[in-house]
Amino acid sequence: MTEEEVFIHPLAESDVLVDGKGQEQNVANTWFVASMFWGAYLMGNENANAVICESFQDDLKELKRLTEVCGSKKQKDVEAANLQAIKKINFTLEEKIEAAFAE
Repeated sequence: MTEEEVFIHPLAESDVLVDGKGQEQNVANTWFVASMFWGAYLMGNENANAVICESFQDDLKELKRLTEVCGSKKQKDVEAANLQAIKKINFTLEEKIEAAFAE
């Protein structure tokens, strides 16, 4: 898998906003970030492992299965596995963000 082949979840959004100082800022929602983590993990990026393993800490067998499916040639199965993995990662990210800003 290459960076050009990274699956981006359909709910992912990325945009460039101009801040109050007139500078452009790249912003992305958690679906986009989760997609990037999953793609990095599938490409063997060790830095993505912590987030992926935390997302699947209760079900490492499922992580192994999804990883294997993503290595298959069946495009429909690969897309379904990508969607399922990114969904799980996204919810982990949202929980972490919520916990960080909870009062």
